[in-house]
Amino acid sequence: MLFICILACDESPQVGEIGLEKSEKIIGYIDQLNIRSLILNDQNLIINDTLVLLNPDSLKNPMFHQHQMSLAEWESEKGVPKSTLTKVLTLMNESSNKKIVKERNAYFFSEGGWIDSEYGKIYSRQRLEGKEKEFGFDRVQEIKPFGGRMNWYVYYAD
Repeated sequence: MLFICILACDESPQVGEIGLEKSEKIIGYIDQLNIRSLILNDQNLIINDTLVLLNPDSLKNPMFHQHQMSLAEWESEKGVPKSTLTKVLTLMNESSNKKIVKERNAYFFSEGGWIDSEYGKIYSRQRLEGKEKEFGFDRVQEIKPFGGRMNWYVYYAD
């Protein structure tokens, strides 16, 4: 019994930190495909509020989305080959990313709840310190440089 209590009482977060190198590769696809938001949902992708069913059999917990498309429909309508979305899906998984939002040429990577809750990382080619009020996420409180890494920042939202 005591062993179960110790496991149940562990308060350490279960969220893994994102892999920065693989996250940088996702940024190229976000720009190429003109993506505003990208969410991993049970081995499928929600791209700009459209659920793209790459692996329809894996969908157990559908998140909010306005539209839904099969991979064939997405490929036909957007002219994006299946291999491109498969690479994005693989990079999302390998980098531990669940949610990415692009706003004002900055890329917000969630490491907890949503972008306006908890904390995460930002990638931007321009300096962002002290610019938290410039973003549309109401609860972003602080943006500061991330170690000595060029273009990467940490954000905290309350």
